[in-house]
Amino acid sequence: NHACLVAVDATLRGEGLRELVPIRDIVESIGSAPSRTTLIAIDLGNLRWDPRVGVLCGLVPRQLDRDLQAPQLKANGQNWVIASHDTLQYSGASGPEKRTFFAAALEQGLAGAADEAPWGDGDRIVELHELAPFVVTWTWEWSQRSSGGRAPQRPGVWKLGVGRVDL
Repeated sequence: NHACLVAVDATLRGEGLRELVPIRDIVESIGSAPSRTTLIAIDLGNLRWDPRVGVLCGLVPRQLDRDLQAPQLKANGQNWVIASHDTLQYSGASGPEKRTFFAAALEQGLAGAADEAPWGDGDRIVELHELAPFVVTWTWEWSQRSSGGRAPQRPGVWKLGVGRVDL
């Protein structure tokens, strides 16, 4: 088994879904482009349980731990994945914002907030080492405030060929 993406319009036929694309394959394909660094952001959503498609209690991050540890095959450079939440969590959303906490943090970080202190150096270039901690911190803060601490959400960060990276 691998962590996979499923098309929103996929249908169940017979024993299960056929439109599964392993996330590792996507990271390898994008990482094979002539760039030094790639970042793939994945909002894992709030589907907590659906055994018909193999979703059990938000275990995708645990599977990414295994899938992204193996050495790069076709990819080159630095290939990173940041996902909306960790194992046994889900992606919380803000009703008024009409998007998830993760998406809002990523958007604000890429718009420049991650380049400001205490995360960044203010050089007007948002770099990965600034963006990742910003997204993790703000997603966590918003989930805590929104749920009164009952529904934590901490994004995970992985590097292809290394696995999970602690921030």
